[in-house]
Amino acid sequence: MITHRTRHPGAGACLALGAALLLSSVGCNRGTRHRPEVPHRFAQAGPHTVVDGDTGLRWIRVSGESRSWDEAKAWCETLTTEGRGPWRLPSIDELRGLYDESETQDCNGEQPCRVQPVIELGGPWFWSGSSAGVGRRYYLDFRFGTVFSPMLKPGLRRRVLCVLDEGSPAPVANPGSPA
Repeated sequence: MITHRTRHPGAGACLALGAALLLSSVGCNRGTRHRPEVPHRFAQAGPHTVVDGDTGLRWIRVSGESRSWDEAKAWCETLTTEGRGPWRLPSIDELRGLYDESETQDCNGEQPCRVQPVIELGGPWFWSGSSAGVGRRYYLDFRFGTVFSPMLKPGLRRRVLCVLDEGSPAPVANPGSPA
């Protein structure tokens, strides 16, 4: 089970962009931001995951704590949330595909992160499974869309969003239960 605290990306004051627009499609309601109906790229697939309609990938919605690259990789590979697996670290291109200039969300007091609000980041830096050479792994800064490839060091910790190919096999059975 993944637990998280819900954040409302539009918490605070709403700006009136014009009386007609305000009356027809934008309003304030207990800190949430309302928008005109538009096709959504992400659909909630379960309590902890969303499916990307553009790529067919299933993503964990909430990043959790920061981890070393090895810990992040192991965490994804052993994850069976919603009875599904095997999960993995996303490639740097898959991770970059989540970056969205038109969206903002709080990054724990940092510059705002640029990602659809259905995915809760909790911080700006995220590991990918892509290698940049011996001892190097790529990560993405969701504030600016910048990719980094540092040498892995024991204290280097980043957040992780695990991904699952939606065409993956059926849900994983619980250990010890009949197949």
